[in-house]
Amino acid sequence: MWPSVVAASAAPALIDSGTSDVSVYVIDYADSTQLNAEATIGMPSDWDGGTVTATFYWMINSTSTNAALFGCQGRSYGDAETLDQAFGSAQTVTDAGSGTVNQVLKSDATAAITLAGTPTAGEMVQFRIYRDGSQGGDTLTGITVRLLGVMITYTRS
Repeated sequence: MWPSVVAASAAPALIDSGTSDVSVYVIDYADSTQLNAEATIGMPSDWDGGTVTATFYWMINSTSTNAALFGCQGRSYGDAETLDQAFGSAQTVTDAGSGTVNQVLKSDATAAITLAGTPTAGEMVQFRIYRDGSQGGDTLTGITVRLLGVMITYTRS
C-alpha cells in the first residue's frame, strides 16, 4: 500500500518489534480527518465478480481500549478502461484497542463492499483504505493508528 495523493496517510515505514527483531511495514494514520492509502490487486480467476469484505490488522503504541474507524472502497477495471473513475461506496468497521501497547489487533470484517465498475474474474481492483478520526465511532483521540495489513475476502465461482 501507499499513501493517496489527496488526503494522504503517512508513507509506509519499516519498524522493528524490539527484542525479537520482527520487522514489519506499517502505514500510520493520525487522528484527524479521513486519511487514505491505496492498493492495487489483480483479482483471481475464480472470483465471482461480486462484493468483497475487508478486515484490518493494526496496532497502537498506547494502552487505550478506545476504537479506531477503518473504511474500504474500490473499483474494478477491465481491459482498456480509463483509470480516472470514481470508487464504489465505502464500508466501515470500528475496532477497539486491547489496552496493551503494540499488540496485533484484528477487526471484524466490513459489511459487503460493492466495487464500482463492472467487476469480473481476473480484473484489476484499486482499493482505497482509510481511517477517519473525525467520525464519532473513532474514539482514539490524539492517537496514531499503525495499519499492518488488510485481508480482502471474496466469493469464488
